[in-house]
Amino acid sequence: YITASSAAVYEKATSGSKKITTLGKGTSVLIVGEDTDASYIHVQLCSGEKIGTYGYVRKSDIFAGLEETSMPASYAGYINELRTKHPNWKFTFVKTGYDFNSYVNSQLGASSVLGNRQATLDEIKYYVDPRNFLNEQSVFMFEKQTYDESSYSRAGVLSVWNDETFASYIMDGAQSTGLSPYFIVARAALESGRGTSALASGTVPGYEGYYNFYGIGAVDTNPSNGAVLAKEYNWNSKRRAMIEGAAWVKSQYISCQQYSIYFMKYSFVPNRTWHQYMTDIAAPYKDAQNYYKAHKAGGTLDNEIEFVIPVYDNMP
Repeated sequence: YITASSAAVYEKATSGSKKITTLGKGTSVLIVGEDTDASYIHVQLCSGEKIGTYGYVRKSDIFAGLEETSMPASYAGYINELRTKHPNWKFTFVKTGYDFNSYVNSQLGASSVLGNRQATLDEIKYYVDPRNFLNEQSVFMFEKQTYDESSYSRAGVLSVWNDETFASYIMDGAQSTGLSPYFIVARAALESGRGTSALASGTVPGYEGYYNFYGIGAVDTNPSNGAVLAKEYNWNSKRRAMIEGAAWVKSQYISCQQYSIYFMKYSFVPNRTWHQYMTDIAAPYKDAQNYYKAHKAGGTLDNEIEFVIPVYDNMP
């Protein structure tokens, strides 16, 4: 994300080259790599008229990602047990850059919901604290959502959503977007009631024939707003809505430093902590159960899987 008030995007890694465009503060970009002198970062634009365009941005103008750190002592018992059970699993720990209690307090309000009510401070504290979920099933809320054909199976997808037609859409979507099919099926199943919601069935009055499986554009006060976005993107078939919706999620979240369902709910990018996919504080936990179920049913539970675990300052 751009952290400067404005940042020029250059055709080459020098300010003397042609300027492609100028990005405002908070704009998301996909990092491709650093230039040899490390003064510029090679990026791909994620939004706007020039979406998909490649260029170079000064490293000082951009937030390039969360910094890796060592495993905290309070995590060790849980992680070591998981490593014993699943030697192929990989764990990466990253600094959020936030004090634990301060971050928890910042989440209190309308953006944190549990059931049909606003979540309490203690409930938010529970769901934010990674240590409460470092067990064999719930740890999947930290699974890094990238596609590796050998790590997933159609059987795993069908264990979450037992529909051969939708399984085909989901597997195609995983290949074309580079996302885990288990992530896609868990998100789509939860948001659409396995295809039964008005948004997913294309029956929202005035927007018949347009589909949205991910609740994109919908808000708690007016879920039907998701149909407006579906029509805007011309998601006029279930297959198209499933695949292109997954691509939208990737471009807006997974590719922009929110690389798991936990980070999609809790953002740590400077000036963008508001950028949250959902209000339900239990959503990462719910999705994690489906990821685990899919891996177990698909025979991929012992494959090489990467988990990115957040570390806060001053954790109690």
